[in-house]
Amino acid sequence: MLRLLDEQPALATAELAQHDPNVAAMLLHYAVAPGHTDLVKDLLERGADPVPYSQWLLRFCIWREHVGILELLIAAGASVDGSEVPRSGVTNPHLLEILAVEGAPEDPNDSEGGWPPIVFQCRGDRGGSIERVQALISAGADVNIRNHKGQSALHVAAKAGFGDIVQLLADTGADVNGLDARGESALAYAIRSTVKDKDRLIDVVSRLTEAGANPDLASGAGISARRTASRKRDSGVWLDALGD
Repeated sequence: MLRLLDEQPALATAELAQHDPNVAAMLLHYAVAPGHTDLVKDLLERGADPVPYSQWLLRFCIWREHVGILELLIAAGASVDGSEVPRSGVTNPHLLEILAVEGAPEDPNDSEGGWPPIVFQCRGDRGGSIERVQALISAGADVNIRNHKGQSALHVAAKAGFGDIVQLLADTGADVNGLDARGESALAYAIRSTVKDKDRLIDVVSRLTEAGANPDLASGAGISARRTASRKRDSGVWLDALGD
Protein backbone atom coordinates (compact mmCIF):
# COMPACT_ATOMS: atom_id res chain seq x y z
CA MET A 1 0.00 0.00 0.00
CA LEU A 2 2.79 2.43 0.86
CA ARG A 3 4.46 1.75 -2.48
CA LEU A 4 1.16 2.45 -4.26
CA LEU A 5 0.83 5.73 -2.36
CA ASP A 6 4.37 6.66 -3.34
CA GLU A 7 3.48 5.98 -6.98
CA GLN A 8 0.07 7.68 -6.79
CA PRO A 9 0.26 10.28 -4.00
CA ALA A 10 -3.13 11.75 -4.92
CA LEU A 11 -4.78 8.57 -3.53
CA ALA A 12 -4.11 9.78 0.01
CA THR A 13 -6.50 12.72 -0.38
CA ALA A 14 -8.90 11.54 -3.08
CA GLU A 15 -12.49 10.39 -2.57
CA LEU A 16 -13.01 6.85 -3.80
CA ALA A 17 -15.96 5.69 -5.88
CA GLN A 18 -18.63 3.89 -3.85
CA HIS A 19 -21.60 1.69 -4.73
CA ASP A 20 -23.80 4.35 -3.15
CA PRO A 21 -23.13 7.69 -4.88
CA ASN A 22 -24.41 9.52 -1.80
CA VAL A 23 -21.65 8.10 0.37
CA ALA A 24 -18.27 9.80 0.38
CA ALA A 25 -15.19 7.87 1.49
CA MET A 26 -11.44 8.08 1.30
CA LEU A 27 -8.70 5.54 1.66
CA LEU A 28 -8.58 6.82 5.23
CA HIS A 29 -11.95 5.19 5.92
CA TYR A 30 -10.62 1.80 4.84
CA ALA A 31 -7.63 2.19 7.14
CA VAL A 32 -9.64 3.38 10.15
CA ALA A 33 -12.40 0.76 10.07
CA PRO A 34 -10.17 -2.32 10.59
CA GLY A 35 -7.79 -0.44 12.88
CA HIS A 36 -4.66 -0.08 10.73
CA THR A 37 -2.97 2.54 12.92
CA ASP A 38 0.28 2.83 10.96
CA LEU A 39 -1.56 3.32 7.67
CA VAL A 40 -3.84 5.95 9.23
CA LYS A 41 -0.79 7.80 10.51
CA ASP A 42 0.86 7.64 7.09
CA LEU A 43 -2.26 8.89 5.28
CA LEU A 44 -2.60 11.82 7.67
CA GLU A 45 1.03 12.71 7.09
CA ARG A 46 0.36 12.63 3.35
CA GLY A 47 -2.44 15.20 3.72
CA ALA A 48 -5.61 13.17 4.21
CA ASP A 49 -8.15 15.45 5.89
CA PRO A 50 -10.48 13.69 8.36
CA VAL A 51 -12.51 16.80 9.20
CA PRO A 52 -15.24 16.50 6.51
CA TYR A 53 -15.75 12.87 7.47
CA SER A 54 -15.47 13.23 11.25
CA GLN A 55 -18.81 11.66 12.10
CA TRP A 56 -18.20 8.36 10.31
CA LEU A 57 -14.47 8.06 10.98
CA LEU A 58 -14.87 8.66 14.71
CA ARG A 59 -17.89 6.38 14.80
CA PHE A 60 -15.67 3.56 13.57
CA CYS A 61 -13.16 4.34 16.31
CA ILE A 62 -15.75 4.54 19.07
CA TRP A 63 -17.68 1.44 18.06
CA ARG A 64 -14.55 -0.66 17.58
CA GLU A 65 -12.57 0.94 20.42
CA HIS A 66 -9.69 2.08 18.21
CA VAL A 67 -8.43 4.47 20.89
CA GLY A 68 -5.04 5.21 19.32
CA ILE A 69 -6.57 6.02 15.93
CA LEU A 70 -9.21 8.19 17.60
CA GLU A 71 -6.44 10.26 19.17
CA LEU A 72 -4.70 10.60 15.80
CA LEU A 73 -7.88 11.79 14.08
CA ILE A 74 -8.70 14.30 16.82
CA ALA A 75 -5.15 15.65 16.67
CA ALA A 76 -5.67 16.11 12.92
CA GLY A 77 -8.79 18.21 13.54
CA ALA A 78 -11.66 15.70 13.56
CA SER A 79 -14.53 16.54 15.91
CA VAL A 80 -16.42 14.08 18.11
CA ASP A 81 -19.60 16.17 17.92
CA GLY A 82 -22.41 14.08 16.48
CA SER A 83 -20.45 10.83 16.58
CA GLU A 84 -22.94 8.09 17.33
CA VAL A 85 -22.08 5.64 20.09
CA PRO A 86 -23.09 1.97 19.92
CA ARG A 87 -26.32 0.78 21.54
CA SER A 88 -24.25 -1.39 23.83
CA GLY A 89 -22.60 1.74 25.26
CA VAL A 90 -19.01 2.80 25.81
CA THR A 91 -17.07 1.17 28.64
CA ASN A 92 -13.41 1.59 27.68
CA PRO A 93 -12.03 3.97 30.36
CA HIS A 94 -9.52 5.63 28.01
CA LEU A 95 -12.20 6.14 25.39
CA LEU A 96 -14.57 7.62 27.97
CA GLU A 97 -11.82 9.98 29.11
CA ILE A 98 -11.15 11.18 25.56
CA LEU A 99 -14.86 11.84 24.92
CA ALA A 100 -15.12 13.80 28.16
CA VAL A 101 -12.06 15.90 27.39
CA GLU A 102 -13.40 16.64 23.91
CA GLY A 103 -16.67 17.93 25.38
CA ALA A 104 -18.79 14.91 24.44
CA PRO A 105 -19.06 12.88 27.65
CA GLU A 106 -20.86 9.58 27.25
CA ASP A 107 -23.97 9.07 29.36
CA PRO A 108 -24.23 5.32 30.12
CA ASN A 109 -28.01 5.73 30.33
CA ASP A 110 -28.58 7.36 26.94
CA SER A 111 -31.22 5.39 25.07
CA GLU A 112 -30.47 4.63 21.42
CA GLY A 113 -33.57 3.47 19.55
CA GLY A 114 -35.41 2.91 22.81
CA TRP A 115 -32.68 0.65 24.22
CA PRO A 116 -30.48 1.90 27.08
CA PRO A 117 -27.02 0.29 26.79
CA ILE A 118 -27.36 -1.99 29.83
CA VAL A 119 -30.74 -3.33 28.68
CA PHE A 120 -29.47 -3.83 25.14
CA GLN A 121 -26.34 -5.59 26.37
CA CYS A 122 -28.41 -8.11 28.36
CA ARG A 123 -30.36 -9.32 25.32
CA GLY A 124 -29.99 -12.90 24.21
CA ASP A 125 -28.42 -11.90 20.89
CA ARG A 126 -25.60 -10.07 22.70
CA GLY A 127 -23.95 -13.27 23.93
CA GLY A 128 -24.24 -12.86 27.69
CA SER A 129 -21.02 -10.95 28.45
CA ILE A 130 -21.07 -10.40 32.20
CA GLU A 131 -17.84 -8.39 31.87
CA ARG A 132 -19.55 -5.93 29.54
CA VAL A 133 -22.55 -5.57 31.86
CA GLN A 134 -20.25 -5.08 34.85
CA ALA A 135 -18.34 -2.41 32.95
CA LEU A 136 -21.56 -0.55 32.18
CA ILE A 137 -22.57 -0.69 35.85
CA SER A 138 -19.11 0.58 36.84
CA ALA A 139 -19.54 3.42 34.32
CA GLY A 140 -22.75 4.47 36.07
CA ALA A 141 -25.50 2.61 34.21
CA ASP A 142 -28.83 2.47 36.06
CA VAL A 143 -29.68 -1.21 36.60
CA ASN A 144 -33.39 -0.35 36.74
CA ILE A 145 -33.61 1.79 33.60
CA ARG A 146 -36.21 0.60 31.08
CA ASN A 147 -36.42 0.27 27.31
CA HIS A 148 -39.34 1.38 25.16
CA LYS A 149 -41.29 -1.73 26.23
CA GLY A 150 -40.78 -1.10 29.91
CA GLN A 151 -38.28 -3.95 30.13
CA SER A 152 -35.33 -3.70 32.49
CA ALA A 153 -31.97 -5.39 32.03
CA LEU A 154 -33.25 -8.05 34.44
CA HIS A 155 -36.23 -8.83 32.22
CA VAL A 156 -34.17 -9.41 29.10
CA ALA A 157 -31.37 -11.27 30.91
CA ALA A 158 -33.93 -13.57 32.55
CA LYS A 159 -35.57 -14.26 29.21
CA ALA A 160 -32.17 -15.06 27.69
CA GLY A 161 -31.27 -17.45 30.51
CA PHE A 162 -28.18 -15.50 31.56
CA GLY A 163 -27.99 -16.63 35.18
CA ASP A 164 -24.71 -14.92 36.05
CA ILE A 165 -25.95 -11.60 34.67
CA VAL A 166 -29.25 -11.98 36.52
CA GLN A 167 -27.27 -12.53 39.72
CA LEU A 168 -25.06 -9.52 39.05
CA LEU A 169 -28.06 -7.28 38.43
CA ALA A 170 -29.85 -8.52 41.54
CA ASP A 171 -26.71 -8.00 43.63
CA THR A 172 -26.31 -4.44 42.36
CA GLY A 173 -29.82 -3.23 43.11
CA ALA A 174 -32.07 -4.41 40.30
CA ASP A 175 -35.74 -4.57 41.29
CA VAL A 176 -36.48 -8.29 41.14
CA ASN A 177 -40.22 -7.61 41.27
CA GLY A 178 -40.22 -4.81 38.71
CA LEU A 179 -42.87 -5.08 35.99
CA ASP A 180 -42.68 -4.21 32.31
CA ALA A 181 -45.27 -2.15 30.44
CA ARG A 182 -47.59 -5.17 30.29
CA GLY A 183 -47.23 -5.92 33.98
CA GLU A 184 -44.84 -8.87 33.56
CA SER A 185 -41.98 -9.66 35.95
CA ALA A 186 -38.52 -11.00 35.17
CA LEU A 187 -39.60 -14.26 36.80
CA ALA A 188 -42.46 -14.58 34.34
CA TYR A 189 -40.06 -13.83 31.48
CA ALA A 190 -37.80 -16.72 32.51
CA ILE A 191 -40.69 -19.17 32.85
CA ARG A 192 -42.17 -18.21 29.48
CA SER A 193 -38.82 -18.06 27.69
CA THR A 194 -38.35 -20.15 24.55
CA VAL A 195 -34.63 -20.73 25.23
CA LYS A 196 -34.06 -24.44 24.58
CA ASP A 197 -31.68 -24.99 27.48
CA LYS A 198 -34.20 -25.48 30.28
CA ASP A 199 -31.50 -25.86 32.92
CA ARG A 200 -30.36 -22.31 32.27
CA LEU A 201 -33.87 -21.00 32.77
CA ILE A 202 -34.42 -23.06 35.92
CA ASP A 203 -31.17 -21.57 37.24
CA VAL A 204 -32.47 -18.06 36.52
CA VAL A 205 -35.77 -18.81 38.27
CA SER A 206 -33.91 -20.13 41.33
CA ARG A 207 -31.63 -17.09 41.46
CA LEU A 208 -34.52 -14.67 41.15
CA THR A 209 -36.52 -16.44 43.83
CA GLU A 210 -33.55 -16.47 46.19
CA ALA A 211 -33.09 -12.75 45.51
CA GLY A 212 -36.65 -12.07 46.65
CA ALA A 213 -38.73 -12.31 43.48
CA ASN A 214 -42.38 -12.96 44.33
CA PRO A 215 -43.76 -15.93 42.32
CA ASP A 216 -47.31 -15.01 43.35
CA LEU A 217 -47.17 -11.47 42.01
CA ALA A 218 -49.98 -11.13 39.48
CA SER A 219 -49.19 -9.83 36.02
CA GLY A 220 -51.24 -7.25 34.18
CA ALA A 221 -53.40 -10.13 32.98
CA GLY A 222 -53.86 -11.34 36.54
CA ILE A 223 -51.67 -14.44 36.14
CA SER A 224 -48.77 -15.10 38.50
CA ALA A 225 -45.44 -16.72 37.65
CA ARG A 226 -46.38 -19.68 39.86
CA ARG A 227 -49.62 -20.19 37.98
CA THR A 228 -47.77 -20.03 34.66
CA ALA A 229 -45.29 -22.61 35.94
CA SER A 230 -48.09 -24.92 37.09
CA ARG A 231 -49.46 -25.03 33.55
CA LYS A 232 -46.21 -26.24 32.00
CA ARG A 233 -45.92 -29.89 30.99
CA ASP A 234 -42.92 -30.34 33.29
CA SER A 235 -44.42 -28.15 36.01
CA GLY A 236 -42.73 -30.01 38.87
CA VAL A 237 -39.20 -28.74 38.21
CA TRP A 238 -40.40 -25.18 37.74
CA LEU A 239 -42.45 -25.19 40.91
CA ASP A 240 -39.51 -26.65 42.81
CA ALA A 241 -37.36 -23.76 41.61
CA LEU A 242 -40.00 -21.28 42.76
CA GLY A 243 -40.08 -22.79 46.24
CA ASP A 244 -42.91 -22.45 48.74
